Amino acid sequence: MRNQYPTLIMVQPAINAIEPSAFARRKLRLRVNGWDSIRGYRIGIVRGVGTSEDGTRGMPHVLAVTSLTQLMQALAADRIDIAVSDAFSGLAAVRQLGLSREIALLKPPLQRVEIYHFLHRRHADLVPRVEGVLRQMQASGELEALRREAVRQYGIRSGGGDGAK
Repeated sequence: MRNQYPTLIMVQPAINAIEPSAFARRKLRLRVNGWDSIRGYRIGIVRGVGTSEDGTRGMPHVLAVTSLTQLMQALAADRIDIAVSDAFSGLAAVRQLGLSREIALLKPPLQRVEIYHFLHRRHADLVPRVEGVLRQMQASGELEALRREAVRQYGIRSGGGDGAK
């Protein structure tokens, strides 16, 4: 990140995380264990999502679509075996499309990517103050409470099992 955006300063601690995850039709019995565990399947990703593009780079059967809706519809139509999306957005799309009985979130996630706040270097003097506030929010549980509330507002449940029986 530092090489790509040399004028930005990463603020600790991480404020959230993205968990690229595999979704499959409920009939598929698969134990997920990282990106390599889905290599032999027909995989769908949303074009432009860096974690999905990076994780599937070099895999033989990857379909890139333009939207999460298209991705989940392709999975429901059996055009792909695995759809890759962050768990939160994927579950929201599955629910919105009415596909909860057909599509399951496989666990664990394929990867966990920590998300940080960044400040421009001209605001370097603010880094200690912002880090202090974020550390207090983390210690008090406020960051986690904010994440849970966002999930609750979208009505997302992490159900769906691991897909393996």
